[in-house]
Amino acid sequence: MLRAMYKTVTQHKTNSYIKMKSIGIRATPKEIYFAIVEQNGEGNNVITIDKLILPLSLEIPDRLNFIRKTIIDIINQYNVTKAGIKVTEGNAQRLSIERISIEAIIQELFSSCSVQEYFGGNISKISRLLGLSNNGDLKKIIKGESIPENLEFLQDNSETQRESVLSALAALNL
Repeated sequence: MLRAMYKTVTQHKTNSYIKMKSIGIRATPKEIYFAIVEQNGEGNNVITIDKLILPLSLEIPDRLNFIRKTIIDIINQYNVTKAGIKVTEGNAQRLSIERISIEAIIQELFSSCSVQEYFGGNISKISRLLGLSNNGDLKKIIKGESIPENLEFLQDNSETQRESVLSALAALNL
């Protein structure tokens, strides 16, 4: 049930620089938001921002299996080598067991697929990987309150979409 048309983007060398691709993920109990970002000699290029709608008719073990297989397909489709997932904050007001289960299965698949480097991180870890201070700057970007010029394209995206893009950009810095 992916709502995206995928185009094949292959990894190749340009001026002795290998293009790296990363995936950033932000899970909810009903959807998984993901962004694919490519790093090249001139900077970063967002290839896609999309979401995977989870089939709620499936029992939880079958839903987790669906997630695992679909995310692996996306990783292989885009030749992703780095990955990041924004995980539930330790001090979250409401913990969702379903979200935590989804985050766990995605982290497990990162460790057992073609991804070379990955992280599961909260706001402070993503901030550090992006070179931001841990003073709330990243939260302001996510909420859309203060988006830097180089990320202006995120202005019309939702918070969860922004989190997936920022996770993908952070993964490039692993």
